[in-house]
Amino acid sequence: MAKRKHHRRSIMGRSDIPYAQRLKMQMSQDIASNRGYAARITLYIISVALHECEGIGYGRLGRFAQRYRALEDEFYEDPEVGMAHAAQRMAQLGLPISGEFFVAPDTGSKRQNVLDTHALQATQVAQIVSAVAMNDEFGFGPERQKRIRDRIGELARQYRDEGTGFLLAKMEAIGFPVVDGVAMVYLDQDGNAVRPGKEKR
Repeated sequence: MAKRKHHRRSIMGRSDIPYAQRLKMQMSQDIASNRGYAARITLYIISVALHECEGIGYGRLGRFAQRYRALEDEFYEDPEVGMAHAAQRMAQLGLPISGEFFVAPDTGSKRQNVLDTHALQATQVAQIVSAVAMNDEFGFGPERQKRIRDRIGELARQYRDEGTGFLLAKMEAIGFPVVDGVAMVYLDQDGNAVRPGKEKR
């Protein structure tokens, strides 16, 4: 779910910037892109699982997404501290985690391994943050969250086999408009999710 789309232009065409600096800047762009994409797909999967398992619709999922984003922003202010706090909170929820960041398997390419690791960690953080957001927003404890996790696992496997098309179709069926391949959420001035052209309800 997104509120706006950012267009990314490759830095490698900039002849006014030294090549080594361009490589570093391009890598930073690619890391940010991979992280953002992985987190977005994870949020779609979790949203669909919440809808299918708990009947949560567009409006409440919009509020969930807001809480999720607030927690994610807080986490990334200092990831090491964020992970320590998340581990404490997850233990309180009865869903303990290791507190260690995941590392992707070595592919033999240092660049690809860095990108894969950042994407994997973005997925990891999204899952942790969403569990806290589910408790904050809906009061879901470990039993309900474990049932939702099972569905999340099924949807993640389907995504690996089929790609994003089925996820976007499910998001659209819930009520999220899909614009340029991104499921959107629209908010009114009070932060409530609304459908374009309709009053909040």
